[in-house]
Amino acid sequence: MPTAVNAIAGDVCPLLTLTDNGGTFRPAKAFTAEKATLTAHIDGARLLMLPFAAATPEGARAYAIDSDLALQPIDDIPAHRPVLVVAQGDMVFAGSGQTDYAATHPEAILHGTYTPVTLYAGDYVLRSDNGQWGLQRLTQSTTVGPFDAYATPDATADFLPLALTDGIDDRTAAKGQADAPQRFTLTGQRVARNHKGIVVSQGRKFIMK
Repeated sequence: MPTAVNAIAGDVCPLLTLTDNGGTFRPAKAFTAEKATLTAHIDGARLLMLPFAAATPEGARAYAIDSDLALQPIDDIPAHRPVLVVAQGDMVFAGSGQTDYAATHPEAILHGTYTPVTLYAGDYVLRSDNGQWGLQRLTQSTTVGPFDAYATPDATADFLPLALTDGIDDRTAAKGQADAPQRFTLTGQRVARNHKGIVVSQGRKFIMK
């Protein structure tokens, strides 16, 4: 007899199948998913939060984001932690284990949601600016959907760039890309080519001396 999709018997769901356009996710209690998938569309990059632990899909890269907005590559995506996923197209995140509804800690910089949430001016969402991915400060209210994430950093800059180093040594990359056209500080301020210190340009972080 085939297993019913999204059916919970006691506290076990043999097969949980979710999509990012399938409505809200707010179960009444925690349960164990023996097999779980979330299909999400990603157009270059996306902030995403999963209600279960999962592996990074083939063809995608996932990053944890620290409190200083530094990116750390990860292979496994933990439950209830917003991450940055770089990919193109529909990605299937497969995992298992305890699955439930959980709110992000109010003091966290990144906030994920499993239900639609209204954001207001001053909140930040992921955007691309001339090929540079970063956090864009909203000037008016908008809504994010289930499994999305947004940011509330202690900042007022219009754009906070995110560096995707992919393991490349910062100093080597800086030497090879000294003529990058646009450079930013970690707080999003655009600076001149001769600026000293840590800068972000074309999606990468450099140490300029």
